[in-house]
Amino acid sequence: MAKQKKEAKIRQYYKPSDKEEELLQMVYDRYRGMKDNPARTAAVSEWDNGEKAWDQAQEEDKEVLEDWQADYYVPMTTSIVESILSEMVDQSPRPIIMPRASEDKPKATVMKHVFEYTWDVANGDEELENVLKDCLIYGQGFAQEYFWKDRRMIKTVLESGKNKKGQKIDKYHETEEFDYDDCYMESVSPYELYFDEVARSINRGPYKARDAIRRYVMKLDSFKQAFSGDVWDPLNNARFVRAGGDTNWYSYYKPPEDVDKSKEVEVLWYWSRSPEDWLIIVANDVLVKAGPNPYKHKQLPFGMTIDIKRPHKFYHKGEPKLLEAIQKEVNVMRRMLTDRNHLDIDKMWLIGRNETYNEEDTIARPHGTIRVDDPSSYKPIEYNDVGQSYFLNLQEINRDAERLTGVEGRTADSRPAMTATDAAILKERVVRRIGAKLRRLEKGFLVDIGRMRVANILQFYSQPKLERIVGEAGTEEYRKMVLNAQKQGVLQAIDGVPFQENYREIRIKEKKLIPNERGEIIEQPNNGYSFFKLKPEYFMPVARGGFDIRFEAGATMPVSKSLMAKQTQDMVSALMPLATAGVGYDPIKLGDALIQSLEKDPADFHIEDQEKDVQGARDEMMINLASQENEEITKGGNIPPVGTPYATAAHSMIHIAYMRSPQGKSMPQPQFQLLTKHVMGEITAQQMRGEATALTGTGQPSDALSGQSGAAPPQGSVPPASSGGYNEEMKAANPAVVQGGEEVQGGQKGSLATKIFGLLGRKR
Repeated sequence: MAKQKKEAKIRQYYKPSDKEEELLQMVYDRYRGMKDNPARTAAVSEWDNGEKAWDQAQEEDKEVLEDWQADYYVPMTTSIVESILSEMVDQSPRPIIMPRASEDKPKATVMKHVFEYTWDVANGDEELENVLKDCLIYGQGFAQEYFWKDRRMIKTVLESGKNKKGQKIDKYHETEEFDYDDCYMESVSPYELYFDEVARSINRGPYKARDAIRRYVMKLDSFKQAFSGDVWDPLNNARFVRAGGDTNWYSYYKPPEDVDKSKEVEVLWYWSRSPEDWLIIVANDVLVKAGPNPYKHKQLPFGMTIDIKRPHKFYHKGEPKLLEAIQKEVNVMRRMLTDRNHLDIDKMWLIGRNETYNEEDTIARPHGTIRVDDPSSYKPIEYNDVGQSYFLNLQEINRDAERLTGVEGRTADSRPAMTATDAAILKERVVRRIGAKLRRLEKGFLVDIGRMRVANILQFYSQPKLERIVGEAGTEEYRKMVLNAQKQGVLQAIDGVPFQENYREIRIKEKKLIPNERGEIIEQPNNGYSFFKLKPEYFMPVARGGFDIRFEAGATMPVSKSLMAKQTQDMVSALMPLATAGVGYDPIKLGDALIQSLEKDPADFHIEDQEKDVQGARDEMMINLASQENEEITKGGNIPPVGTPYATAAHSMIHIAYMRSPQGKSMPQPQFQLLTKHVMGEITAQQMRGEATALTGTGQPSDALSGQSGAAPPQGSVPPASSGGYNEEMKAANPAVVQGGEEVQGGQKGSLATKIFGLLGRKR
């Protein structure tokens, strides 16, 4: 236990009460006990080494090395940490907020949107990335969940003037502003946190931490600004805090080496769950605040995620610790090879013992001379090439790193060629290893943080904000605002100044929240953003305990696209024989699934769809051609008397519709007869090809042209030969006449042309 120095100078002007003295001593005793914990001391050593390995810090002193010697650091640890991190941050795990009673289900929907809003405004993804990076480097990543008000004072010039000496003076109005006022998750360096020495977790199980300390180093003026007012300086002791001073100045505090003694102070926040509920803040031997934990969840406000678990331990293992021996060996081998290459480029020399030799004539490092007995041996030393065993050994060391971390570090020359699918399957092993880390993140860290976040939302969002009713007192407008606030039941008066209660408003993307007929809040789709005011009755639960925080079972990392395609190919190969035999499966659907796995549209490969596209283009072309022919014959021009080659029924229907129109009926008889023969040739060819025609099987115009309500015959239908009329006359036609145009005999006679003329009110 720390003993108070009898003549501490700080006690000359800061005289704590007996209770304050007791709390000060307790906090500093706990701080030293947590700091000197052997488990933490060993962990700090690992953190230092891990940070150096990730930062590629040189462990050798450069003064020991010659200028030509390599100090290259192989970026193995950095590359593995960044590779794992890149896979993890690509995920976006979010908690599922579930009600504990059926009547709280609508409120859980609101709470989900509040959680997402607070996560967004607090840059939760960025802070989570910092936590994950700490986790991979140090073995554990820590975060603190709290309600943060980023307070500062704003000065506004009210008036300017000059004093009696003519110096300019300004009068200011100072107001309090908050740059941030909401829930916040902050990534915290493990060096700044100290936990119960016997704990194995922070907030879980029988071995959860009883207490914890977070250490801050702050500028003195920043401390004075932050710890002002009744909330954070209820004892009015912050005024006694000063920077600097030697050891004899303080009673329990010893100025650490990493603190600028002239400008900075060390602030300790002591959180305790057991044996007492405490939040105690001390700064440079001064007790600033002491009271119960201000958060209703009454937990230590910290969360921890781990990389490589050490069961039954509080501190765990990171990637640099796994790679420690491998990293050192790879560095040595690569440096030796580089040194050998340096020597090979600028060789040493053999010279005779009696040779007159001045090293300055040829000196360049690496360079040196060895004197030998043979005076004629003035020659450079040649080095043999590095043997294959060097590269095999280095390759095995790299593979050991892959086995340890699960991160594949292949290069083109170290592994045989493989297909993209094989490479994807190989990568899936890495994904599975990372998936295990993500599950620990979800089931542990994010659940703990989520529970504290929801508890803080319930605590602080249910408290209305007080907004001062501004305006000139006594005016009609001012009285109306006060009266309106009073009618709504949101008026409060503080020291005679009227304030209006107002609740927080959240922004929601692509959805909106509205009350239904029972007054329950429901979710509806919405374009863009909507806003929702959070009255307590919308999200405060009825059931005791609030809401449950859960995650979907299993890893959230999706299977890679290449592996998914491979799995789909295997499935199609296994099921296609059954599908083609008509046993239980559809071959078209199986083919569609295979094409979709390759990120292509199955419709692009369907035969029927292609035929429809071609047919549609052909029909459009034929319709346009029919309109052009109608225009041509109206001007007195000529068109093929036996029809347009391969004319469709739609083409012929345009001709018939034109002949029924007033403009067509007014055509001279020769031109009308020519157009009739043209249409007759087309219809004959259509019938011979077995296609639908502009006339039905009874010799009548189609319903589309005659204006009747019956449906036109389907495309491709052939009127039966026994239907009489038009089909009877086709019996005498040449079966080879199927194209139309020149292949249709222009001299055909019969009732077909007669019927067309009759239907159109003309005579042949």
